[in-house]
Amino acid sequence: MSMALIELLGAERAASAKHDRFAATKDWCGLSVDVLGKLGWAVEAFAFAEHGTARDEFSMDKSALDVIATGAQLAILVRTIDTLKNSARSIARYASSKSRRRRT
Repeated sequence: MSMALIELLGAERAASAKHDRFAATKDWCGLSVDVLGKLGWAVEAFAFAEHGTARDEFSMDKSALDVIATGAQLAILVRTIDTLKNSARSIARYASSKSRRRRT
């Protein structure tokens, strides 16, 4: 087992010993990140935000973009989502062309 995994599990156990992961998520995450910081991990500040939608549906990409706090993270997320969208389109085109070739 890698040292990183041992440290992650240790941080989770420490947080779980003091806070319920689901009932007190903010406190649980805060303690978990604090423990990792004390172990020498480089941790970024994070914030929780209430997120709701007035519509019956939402898209994950737009919801994620609403929550991202810093410009650097936002830029990375936008590039990742665009890449995934383009990959999905490429895969769909490839699959479509393969099925057309089989029919002929």
